[in-house]
Amino acid sequence: MESVYRQLVVIGNGFDLHCGLHSSYLDFKRNRKHFFNQPDEAEATNAPIHHETIWDIILDGNHGSDWKDIEGCIASWIDPDKTGANKRRRGIEGVFFCLAQNDPKAWSHDLSDGQRQVLLYLLEHYPKMDWNCHSLYRFLMKELNVFENDFKNYLDYAVNSSSEYKEKARRLLFSILADGGPDQNVVLYNINVLCFNYTRSAEVYSVGYGTERAPIRYCNIHGRLTGSIIFGIDGSGRLDNAEISQFTKTSRVMSLRSQNGNNGRSDNGVQISKETDVIKFFGHSLGDADYSYFQSIFDIVNLYGGNTKLVFYYCPYQLSDGTQVSADSAREQQMTKALKLLDSYGSSLDNPNHGRNLVHKMLLENRIEIRELKEKDWKELPEIQ
Repeated sequence: MESVYRQLVVIGNGFDLHCGLHSSYLDFKRNRKHFFNQPDEAEATNAPIHHETIWDIILDGNHGSDWKDIEGCIASWIDPDKTGANKRRRGIEGVFFCLAQNDPKAWSHDLSDGQRQVLLYLLEHYPKMDWNCHSLYRFLMKELNVFENDFKNYLDYAVNSSSEYKEKARRLLFSILADGGPDQNVVLYNINVLCFNYTRSAEVYSVGYGTERAPIRYCNIHGRLTGSIIFGIDGSGRLDNAEISQFTKTSRVMSLRSQNGNNGRSDNGVQISKETDVIKFFGHSLGDADYSYFQSIFDIVNLYGGNTKLVFYYCPYQLSDGTQVSADSAREQQMTKALKLLDSYGSSLDNPNHGRNLVHKMLLENRIEIRELKEKDWKELPEIQ
C-alpha cells in the first residue's frame, strides 16, 4: 500500500513581508497619503492611484497597525455590540442616530472624536442624501469596495516593483513544505496551501522531493490580484443580520467565489483530510477575524483525538518603523498567539475536560511545536524535469 504524506500550510501577511514585499497596512497607508499630497507625481511615475473613502476617516482613528487591527476596527464600526465597544451609541449606530435628526450636528456631542469626523464627512460630501439604515450600510460597503480595489492596485504595483519578492516567496514556500518532511518510504504527497494573502507565491505548481513531484492545491481564500479581493470580519454570530452579514468573510467569500467562478478565475480550494499529518503556520496573526477557518480545520482533523501535528514557525523580523524584533521575542509572540488560538478552540469542544487539557495532551504526544525557520536554511528550488 502506497504511503501518503499530507500537509496543510497556512500563510499570512508575515510571509510576504519576510520576502521583502511592502504589504503591511502602514506601507499602504504611507503610499496612500503620499498620493493624496502629491497626486501628479503618481501619474508621472505610473504609481497606483488612490481614492479617498469614508474608511480613511474611520481607520485614521484606529490605534492598531496590523491588518488584524484593521479588521477589528471594521468590526467595531459595523457591529459594535459584538465587539464590546464603550456603552454610548457606538460605531456607525451613533452616526446614524445623528443623521436621523433634523439638526445632526446638534446631537453630535455624545459621539466619539472618530464618530464626529465620520458624521462631518457625510454631511459635507453628501449634504442632500436622505440616509436610512439600509442606505448607510450599502454606502459603507461601496466605499469598502473602493478601498479594497485601491489596495489591490497598490499591492500589484509593489509586487511588480520588487526585484526579489517572487523568487524569495517561492524559496520560502518550498522550504516550509520540505521542513520536517516524511521518511523515505513516502511515495505520494498531498499538499495544500491556504493563503490569506492576495499574492500567489507558488507560480510553479509542483514541488520536487527527490525524484518525486507533487501538485499543490493553492487557495487564496480572500481573493487574489488577478481577480477581486476582500476585507472582512468574522462571521460567528453575525450571519442572521443582513446588514451586518454582508461584511463578514463568510458572506463575502461566497460572493467572491460566485464572481470568480463566472470569469474563470476561481480557486479549487483546499482538500483537508482527517488523516492530515501536519499543519504548518507561517506569518499569520492567528487573529479573531480568521478564527472560524481554524475551528473548521481543527474539527476536520479531530485535533484532540487525531494524530495531526501543528507547527508554528517564527523568525526575527523588522517592523515598519525600522525596529528589529529578535528571534527570542518573535518566539514568545508566536507562542502566545498559538496558545490563545488553541485555548479558544478548546473552549468550543463538547467535552469541557478535553478543552482544558488540549494543549497538554498535544505536548505529551509531541504534536505541537514552535519552530524557528532561519533564512540561511531556506532550500534551493528543485529543477523541474
